[in-house]
Amino acid sequence: MKRRLLILFVILASLFFLVLGVSSYKGIKKRKREKLKYTLNKKIRVEVLNGTDVPDLARRLTYVMRRDSFDVLIYGNSKTKLEKTVVVERRDSSMRYSSHVAKWYGIKYKTIEIDPDHIIDVSVVIGADYKKIFPYLDTLKAMY
Repeated sequence: MKRRLLILFVILASLFFLVLGVSSYKGIKKRKREKLKYTLNKKIRVEVLNGTDVPDLARRLTYVMRRDSFDVLIYGNSKTKLEKTVVVERRDSSMRYSSHVAKWYGIKYKTIEIDPDHIIDVSVVIGADYKKIFPYLDTLKAMY
């Protein structure tokens, strides 16, 4: 009987610490994301381009990115239509900023096109796969 109680106690204690650990991990991750939002995100100058036939996507994503503290300077339409959403690095050959933006939104494709005269750090070109990455853009109602 005592052995069963001890096993039960160990199992319950293990579950408690597991839940506590997961909760702590999520809290730490959330605080880290908030810190990045108010430090690194504010430094990144972004251009948002719509590479689809769906109207107004660039403006909607601009709203979302500004809400996430990115400095969106320009938004508009891309000259070419794309199948995949891509983040384009414009200034830093280490692709630091494009990697950060891609990770922030879960964008898989990154490329680099350095333009030293350009004031933009990163361009986000929205592709036809935007519903996978930004499922909320079609229903976004809050606009500036």
